Amino acid sequence: MISKKLSEYLREETKNVHFKAEKVEFIQRFFRGTIDIESYKKLLIALYFIYDVLEIELHLNRTNQFIEPIYFKELIRKPLILVDLEFYAKGFKINEMIQSHATAKYVNRFKTISVEKPELLIAHSYVRYLGDLSGGQILKNVIKKSFNLETNLGTAFYNFDEIENISAFKENYRSALDKLDFNDIQKNEITEEAILAFELNINVFEELSK
Repeated sequence: MISKKLSEYLREETKNVHFKAEKVEFIQRFFRGTIDIESYKKLLIALYFIYDVLEIELHLNRTNQFIEPIYFKELIRKPLILVDLEFYAKGFKINEMIQSHATAKYVNRFKTISVEKPELLIAHSYVRYLGDLSGGQILKNVIKKSFNLETNLGTAFYNFDEIENISAFKENYRSALDKLDFNDIQKNEITEEAILAFELNINVFEELSK
């Protein structure tokens, strides 16, 4: 019997793989402020493909009894990634962007579970969006310093202008997770999917490290 709330269970069970993700060379370069613009553009391209499909599948399942409570339009990132891509690569064309092997594997997972077991999308929403709302805010400042950005231009991806209080929003998100009526089997499945989400992210980061 899992006595912990889902949000607590997810946080504890993904702790090790979360730590592993932070130790990938690409992320270490990011935190050190030694990432170059070309590498960052490659990251933005990967994120475009990831959020494009994730947000399509979440939208398609927005009336699902488990998805609806954690479906927040304020979190949508795809349009903001396009803003950043235009900033760093003016005149870029979406249809000319190449999807890497690791990214393709990642987004195909969204498509598979969206049909077979859509509640597992919750795990990917949790990993991606809470990461953006937490560590992503640190990375925003790193990007501004690394590229000598005096304004928020170039950091649209990390901006949540529709969220007045990020800390309060994160608490509301976790509360919504905890209110979902999952049994222990479902909680374990979602947690395993969250671990997989981190592993898929690691694969993308490792590709970017090469």
